[in-house]
Amino acid sequence: MLKSTRGRALAVPTVLSLALGGALLAAVPASAAPNAFSVTNPVAGSTVDNTAAPTKVTFDGQGLPAADHLVVTYDNGSGTAETATITAPVTDGTGAWTTDATLSNLDAGVTSVAATVTPLDASNAVDPAATAVTRTFSLKVAPTPAPVVSQPFSVATPSQTVASPTATPAFTGTGTAGDTVTVTYTGTAGSTETAGSATVDNTGAFTIATTDFSKLPQGVSSILVHVTETGTAPATAVRRLVFAAAPVKGEAQVTLTPVIQSVQYGSTVGIAVDASGFAGGEQVAITVENEDGSGSPFAIDPSSLTTDDSGNLVATITFPKSKPGGLYAVTITGATSKTIASGVGVLIADPTITSPTQGEALTGSTITFAGRGTPGSNIVLVYGDPKEISQILADTVAAMKTPATGARVAPKASSPSAPADQAAPIVVGQDGTWSVTYKAAPGAYSVLAQGVLLDPNGVPAADENGNLIETGIAGPVSFTLAATVTTAADGSPTTLAFTGSNDGPYLAAGGLLLVVGAGLVVASRRRRTLAE
Repeated sequence: MLKSTRGRALAVPTVLSLALGGALLAAVPASAAPNAFSVTNPVAGSTVDNTAAPTKVTFDGQGLPAADHLVVTYDNGSGTAETATITAPVTDGTGAWTTDATLSNLDAGVTSVAATVTPLDASNAVDPAATAVTRTFSLKVAPTPAPVVSQPFSVATPSQTVASPTATPAFTGTGTAGDTVTVTYTGTAGSTETAGSATVDNTGAFTIATTDFSKLPQGVSSILVHVTETGTAPATAVRRLVFAAAPVKGEAQVTLTPVIQSVQYGSTVGIAVDASGFAGGEQVAITVENEDGSGSPFAIDPSSLTTDDSGNLVATITFPKSKPGGLYAVTITGATSKTIASGVGVLIADPTITSPTQGEALTGSTITFAGRGTPGSNIVLVYGDPKEISQILADTVAAMKTPATGARVAPKASSPSAPADQAAPIVVGQDGTWSVTYKAAPGAYSVLAQGVLLDPNGVPAADENGNLIETGIAGPVSFTLAATVTTAADGSPTTLAFTGSNDGPYLAAGGLLLVVGAGLVVASRRRRTLAE
């Protein structure tokens, strides 16, 4: 009995202990297991207001094991990991925690921060029971301000030579940090309009990402804009802005064609204007200025005209003789409709001969001709015996004074000789100068020069009647060429023999076939002949 009683007495506590044990085992996960480690603040992608303490950021979260402490690391902005100085985390016994981190090694100007918060156990090892958390956030102010860089005022874009494919081109450039850059232009009825503005940043750069040219008169596709910096270092740049298509669509348009009117010895130079889209019978003002915006608009003749009943205008504007050949911006403004048509035309001006000079005595076996002319145009030279050149010039002047009665006829002339590169074109460079050197025999010479306009393909351009667009004639410039004198073995002077070819009464160079005025025949690069 005692045995069985003892057995029952033992059995009761065993069952109880198993039941209690089971209850205890079941209760541990529910009441004693720690929360997963997390960072509540800063929230990913948020902006922390660090104005009061620029280097301090407060981190808080949940699930920090009771015996653990924290380490906060961050990218300094250039890829280097830095360790923040932090306060001991404050916990409330439930795993919630908070700590202040000082990010003192961020690079200058950095406001974007990627920080990692890692729990460490008592031995300073990473706690395997808690996973590190990385947060990326922004600071309201940079703990270390970026250095302020000021640069000279300049406008980098848009281009002055390439038409803008958009009506809202971006403007970029440099200036003084903190200054304001504004783009203005002349709108309808002469009003000053603002296309856009921006502030120069701390690197000394500005960007006006988009501009508004909607106040331009209809049909205008070429304008001058003023880019102005205001503030510490005021400055202004004037730029030519050409649009591939007019920002404000309209009917007004203008075609500009260079003209030469050889009505007397010399020439009247100008640009033929063919415009449309204005009000019928209204007075229009014509202004002309350098294509690049330099200088001021200058007087032309006429400066005002009246459109026909359909609003069309066909006229020739004459330039001052002093104006060099090149690109010019022509603007036509209607007095009543305020319609504006503008374009860029080329003026082909008379060339000049700067070398040789009048009466110069040259020595050697070559002659270098040089001068000035319209950039991109072709120069035709005729040089030879002074008497022959004088006769050619006299014939030309007579032809210029005689009204045209049909096809122009050239005087008979023998074939020009062919020194080295004689038939190669002589093209005026973008700086307005030209130069060429030819072999020549000793003797007396005179030279004439004339300019001819080339089209974009390098072919001589013609007017609507098929006549070449030619300038007046420069020259004659008379000079002499003597053979180089050397010393012979016996000490006596001697001259070097000429080894070139110089057969004709005069030479023609420039690679073109044309009648200069009506009396100069020159050689064609394609060896065509002129019907007499």
